[in-house]
Amino acid sequence: MRELDKTSMSEWTSVKLTTIGESCRVVLRELIRTMIDWVLDRIETYGGSRRDCAHVYARLRLI
Repeated sequence: MRELDKTSMSEWTSVKLTTIGESCRVVLRELIRTMIDWVLDRIETYGGSRRDCAHVYARLRLI
């Protein structure tokens, strides 16, 4: 295995952190989507209207 000089190590670290950052964004996006689906399901399950759901979307600035 060859040794990495400072430049190579810096480049590797940058790529690795970008990959971790991308992974975190994907996980966060999925978590938020799942949570919003759950909230809207609860609204509808407990007698809420489409207007209530629209209010949630508007409040979260999704529409």
